[in-house]
Amino acid sequence: MRVKASKRAPNTRKKAGTKVMPSRGGTARRTVMKGRKCKPAKKLAFDAFADGYLDAAIFADLPEGCDGSLDIFPGCFPQILKDCHRFQRQNRRLLDRIYNEHGYSATAAGQDFWYSRQGHAIGFAYRDLGDAGDRLQEAASEFGSVDVLPGTAPDGEEYIFIE
Repeated sequence: MRVKASKRAPNTRKKAGTKVMPSRGGTARRTVMKGRKCKPAKKLAFDAFADGYLDAAIFADLPEGCDGSLDIFPGCFPQILKDCHRFQRQNRRLLDRIYNEHGYSATAAGQDFWYSRQGHAIGFAYRDLGDAGDRLQEAASEFGSVDVLPGTAPDGEEYIFIE
């Protein structure tokens, strides 16, 4: 008895949780969760939190010899926004609590996120925010520090890089 070979190539086997959907010029795999297509990624935008974060970065960690007249390299903004939005999403309850109980602003929270993640002697834990401040300080420090450096972009322009 002969076994008929599959017409499907081995690397195109359907995997669990995926659905083959037609697309331009071929097929594309899209993850299906609970019978629904995944939503496209939400475009992140600047908010008061991210503005405060950038203000603190330039104020506290601008390298010596750099007078602040340089712009931030636009290629750095997506990661900055991801970090800011992720921190806010992960700590929404604590942030809402300090906004409501202490009259704390989103701009100040963005600044303290920068100071706390960089390990400065100011930040959430130093604002008399109680347990919420301590927990936000710990959450921010888990993001790790980033560098603020002047440099030259591929187009030859001078920028500040936050990476």
